[in-house]
Amino acid sequence: MTKRMKAGLTLFAAAALAGGCSGDDSADSANTKTLYVAHHLADCVGVGPMECMLVRETPDAEWTMFYSQIEGFDYEPGFDYQLTVRTEKVDNPPQDASSIRYILEEVVSRTPMSSEAGAGADLIVGEWKLASFSADVVAAAGVDPVPGLEALADDGGGVTIAFTEDGQVGGSSGCNQYAGTYAIEGGHSLSFGPLAGTRKMCPPPVMEVETLTLKTLEAVEGVYVRDGTTLELYGADEMLLATFDNAGDEAGA
Repeated sequence: MTKRMKAGLTLFAAAALAGGCSGDDSADSANTKTLYVAHHLADCVGVGPMECMLVRETPDAEWTMFYSQIEGFDYEPGFDYQLTVRTEKVDNPPQDASSIRYILEEVVSRTPMSSEAGAGADLIVGEWKLASFSADVVAAAGVDPVPGLEALADDGGGVTIAFTEDGQVGGSSGCNQYAGTYAIEGGHSLSFGPLAGTRKMCPPPVMEVETLTLKTLEAVEGVYVRDGTTLELYGADEMLLATFDNAGDEAGA
């Protein structure tokens, strides 16, 4: 484990979990809970630049930075974890230290993820169909994309994205078709060139989905593929933007 990684797991525990594990001083002195840990670290700032684990308490929650450490847990990048941890209240903690102590009870699951630099481009090649936008994207947009996605599904369509081996990307944004180029570096750093599309009009719910899709693609900075079946697009600060299912798997289902 690198020094930078260790720093990310041990420093600035005061910010442990936004809205979840972060300093619940009103909780019992000891408590057991489930934590999900992402397969990659995220850049964060404590006393200086470092890397932090990303955690959440339910599978569908948003990832949050974890500035503390979990005693007894040996984190290894490249694996998604489900943990059972015990939390204990710390009386009179040192300055800049957490008032909550995290202790590993059990590693419930340890799932390998694919994010190798050499394999990254190969993993995303193919067609993917939108499964959902993240809660953050929906909240920022101020619209509910579900009616539009349901209308597309009723017509046998949906939002898609297809990557080719020669750096081309395209698909359906809901109403129109789009095309452009992409570049992937370091295994999961993804960027798109300018995307051009057709210009037909569709019913308002579908147009709302299209607008949200194109804005989401503009914000993409990273990508991960889970078990070859699920593609996740990330924005700045490792924020999940949207999740896609492998269209080939859907066709064969």
